[in-house]
Amino acid sequence: MKSKFDNDYKALILEQGIDKRVSEIKRDLYKKHKTIRFDDYGIGHEASPLWEEWYNLYKNNPKYDCAFRLIESKYRKAKRIKDKINDLVRNNNAVFITLTFTDNVLASTSQETRRRYVARYLKEQSPVYVANIDFSPDKNREHYHAVIMTRADFTKWQYGFVYAEEIRNHDKDIQRTSKYVAKLTSHALKTNAITRLIYSRDTI
Repeated sequence: MKSKFDNDYKALILEQGIDKRVSEIKRDLYKKHKTIRFDDYGIGHEASPLWEEWYNLYKNNPKYDCAFRLIESKYRKAKRIKDKINDLVRNNNAVFITLTFTDNVLASTSQETRRRYVARYLKEQSPVYVANIDFSPDKNREHYHAVIMTRADFTKWQYGFVYAEEIRNHDKDIQRTSKYVAKLTSHALKTNAITRLIYSRDTI
């Protein structure tokens, strides 16, 4: 189902921080309702009357409506990501990798082309994967982070370097990695495009 808001409008909401403000309000209102039970993504399993009242008051405002939808989408996406990573780690198959690009590749290809390179490589090398774009804080250099299965052949990545770190079968590792990747899903790119995850449809 197509979203009622285009990517430019979503980017505007993220840039203005409206989604963060709504998240803060939601969290505060839920805390005032002691019967709420939260899951790992901050989602209450029972409706808070205080939140419902606030939501009904502002849901017809396009900016808040868009922020509501972005927040719920992030929660759903975070759950899908964590489920996939959970499966990988529990089966002792998880590796956290960083895919970089050479100067020549960065200069001669578009961002969308490089995204296709990453998606094709991951699809060929790992039946289960989650990946997203990131930029280094110092040089703003584009790269990708991914969680994949250990049997991937890193020599097949021909566009730069691969850095790999094994994820141990430990809850803290799962949470640390899944939260890091999930955080990227709500990150607006330096352009007006919304960051899109690259992930497999398969599960273990």
